[in-house]
Amino acid sequence: MGGAIVIGLLARQRRGAEGGAWASDVFSAAKLVPLALFVIGGLFMVEWSRLGAPPAPRLDSVDGTPETHRIVAGAVAGLFACTGFEFVSVPAGETRNPARAVPIALLAASAAR
Repeated sequence: MGGAIVIGLLARQRRGAEGGAWASDVFSAAKLVPLALFVIGGLFMVEWSRLGAPPAPRLDSVDGTPETHRIVAGAVAGLFACTGFEFVSVPAGETRNPARAVPIALLAASAAR
């Protein structure tokens, strides 16, 4: 599925840089809309009475690192792993030959992962 998306983006980019910028906007919205729905839905599930005091951080039994630090590290790694290649087309309008350069950049960014 992911390969089909990348191939579709490559084909769209071959037709012009404007399509790549449009695709970038669509992917950004596609990421933000479900996140907003998740947050709005979650607001109805919050037990507001439990928000009085922060919980004490649990220590991991292996190396003593607080569990919250591990969760934040995992979230940051997930953020950087799942974003990036769709923004290659944003500066495409500044290149001399975007129809050639952007597909090469997309493939190089995908291969670097």
